[in-house]
Amino acid sequence: MRLFFTPTRIIASVPIVFLVLVASQITLNYFDNERTIKTFIYKQASTLNTFMLTHRNYYINLYEEEKISLDEKSLAGLPAFSAYEISDTFSKANELDITLQTVSDKARNPQNNASAEQLRAIEFFKHNPLEKEYFVKEGDFYQYATPLLITQRCLKCHGSKSSAPDFIQKRYDTAYDYKLGELRGIVSVQVPIAT
Repeated sequence: MRLFFTPTRIIASVPIVFLVLVASQITLNYFDNERTIKTFIYKQASTLNTFMLTHRNYYINLYEEEKISLDEKSLAGLPAFSAYEISDTFSKANELDITLQTVSDKARNPQNNASAEQLRAIEFFKHNPLEKEYFVKEGDFYQYATPLLITQRCLKCHGSKSSAPDFIQKRYDTAYDYKLGELRGIVSVQVPIAT
């Protein structure tokens, strides 16, 4: 009777078993690291989104409660107007090259027009109105987004043109007749994978 496990075969199989174990561990570590990185990026993006919405709501409330009057001089402080400047400054200043924006597929301010990746997020929310977040890998970055829905306070400037403040009517010909609850844009956070 011939034995399958001879000392020579056992010794010869040790490196193969070792290589299989090492390769398995490397593969497991790779996928674990990928999950960890994705979770970290998600948490970063979610935190920045919360900050952006908190800042936006704070200033909208100041206008809504008339602590700041809404007129031609104060327009620059309105989040729909100032979001681009704040986002642009933040995006250029942070060391991780994270881009933070509020964008729309029908922006009144052309600087707030959505990119192709951001348009995909907007379309996602249009087709999935109950979803609150969008988080996908887009080539070399992750795109995180939350929807911006029209609320009653938005309609002061975005309802019918005839009911908008005079200086808004004179300054803008677009972005009127929005409906309550309508999706009008997103908060977009783009986090490069490399950084």
